[in-house]
Amino acid sequence: MKDKENNVQTAYIAKAYIPSTLANSVHVMKISEAFAELTKDFVLIVPQLLDDEANSFEAYDVKPFCIETVKLAKSGTWDMYRFPIKSIWKARKVRNIITRDPLVAFLGILIGKHVVLDLHGDLKQLCGRAYRIIKWKWFVENSKLHLVMITKGLQEYYFRTYGLSKKLSTVLPDGYTAKNYNDILPVTKLEKDSLNIGYCGSIRKGKGLELIQQLAASDSANQYNVYGGTKEKAEIEVGSSFTENVFFGGYIENAKVPQILGEQDVLLLPNQDKQVWKGEDIGQVTSPIKMFEYMASGRIIIASDLPVLREILNEDNCYFASANDITDWKKCICEIVNHKQEAVSKAQKAKADVKQYTWKIRAEKMLALLNEKRA
Repeated sequence: MKDKENNVQTAYIAKAYIPSTLANSVHVMKISEAFAELTKDFVLIVPQLLDDEANSFEAYDVKPFCIETVKLAKSGTWDMYRFPIKSIWKARKVRNIITRDPLVAFLGILIGKHVVLDLHGDLKQLCGRAYRIIKWKWFVENSKLHLVMITKGLQEYYFRTYGLSKKLSTVLPDGYTAKNYNDILPVTKLEKDSLNIGYCGSIRKGKGLELIQQLAASDSANQYNVYGGTKEKAEIEVGSSFTENVFFGGYIENAKVPQILGEQDVLLLPNQDKQVWKGEDIGQVTSPIKMFEYMASGRIIIASDLPVLREILNEDNCYFASANDITDWKKCICEIVNHKQEAVSKAQKAKADVKQYTWKIRAEKMLALLNEKRA
């Protein structure tokens, strides 16, 4: 950390390439901004940047903060181990480490650091055969280690799969940046004959793209707007074409998401219960960032009726539909059209409810864990 090395107190270490189109890069940049605002000395440590820092901050609409990089070899075969070793060496004089990498956490504890390990998935996918560290009492019960789970669903998964006591972890859902939505006026009434129904997220299986395709085909009265990829990519993914009432806006930088969401009347969160990402089924444990951004935009939300989404959403702030039942989703749209004021009230409730899930609040809770004394 150059000449500031001795002064930095908190480092967030993440194997996320910045900028990129992946949701984990959004998470890393947004919460790093919050850490930088809350701590006097903070540094984010990531693999070598794909772009210059100025462009990275602009793409995510975050205030500048200190970023240090770790150079990895062109061949990524051993990067699972190279990155933790190199990043820990870079952070060797830091007091506190926050990371999503289990091996970074393990090495941090090994050299006496205070560590928050922020888990978003299964250790087997994150560190291969080294996942066995989750069964080592010396590690998981260490007074300097604080485990964070992204959802109750993930906490339950670790209990069922590894026998990890729920008392050893804290559930902290994802979040949103409040200031990014200050200028987005909430829906106050629905007067148009045709609704703008939007989706903003990944264009891949498990995210409900097929459902959107079928829904739009059966609902020619409304306009569907999909952001996150091209029409060509979407049609390859689902294996057939989309109707003319579906517009594809392509990939958009996170900085532009609030404006896009503000142009919609209704937002779709059609997550499927089975959602495979890099060989791991995350459908029952994921905490989608777009859910919080949807709520913050003050738009009407229709979401898949999944337990993991119900950890945040409820009947008062959104409409639920069976994850793969088109008829159920059409009923929700009819309900919105026929009971407009009730729909608006749900959107307003969502905007109020999401205020407890800012990145700043999540960062504050992580920093509080680092200062918490454990027996």
